[in-house]
Amino acid sequence: MRGESRGRWPGEDGCGRRRGREKLRERAAPEKMGQPASPSILEDARRAISISVDSLVWSIRTLQDAYEIANELEHSEMNSVFEFLISYFIEDSETQTFLRAQLTDHVGRLMIEFPRHVGTGTFRRTIIPGEDGSNSG
Repeated sequence: MRGESRGRWPGEDGCGRRRGREKLRERAAPEKMGQPASPSILEDARRAISISVDSLVWSIRTLQDAYEIANELEHSEMNSVFEFLISYFIEDSETQTFLRAQLTDHVGRLMIEFPRHVGTGTFRRTIIPGEDGSNSG
């Protein structure tokens, strides 16, 4: 499944997000980069970077656990940080609309497409990864 769905599932476009943030930073005027960020955005960013991916990964026991964690991360402060980047660094309203649609589409794939292809939460709870990376469900 991994090979056939490459680039379609949530979490697989992390490198693209990083490149996007780097491009935003490169395009930003130096005076904008020198301005202080709002306290609420800083707090959201601090919460987002304080999430321990290692502890989240080790807490996964079933595919449903993984799905719930991915869902939580997508709706966490991370998306408010992306919204800030779009609002603050993109001046063209057409580009802002496009990027917001991409963000919404990304979340939609997790919320709608993934369950459609992988089944209900009850079914996902039966899929338990083995120590060798296989599943025993």
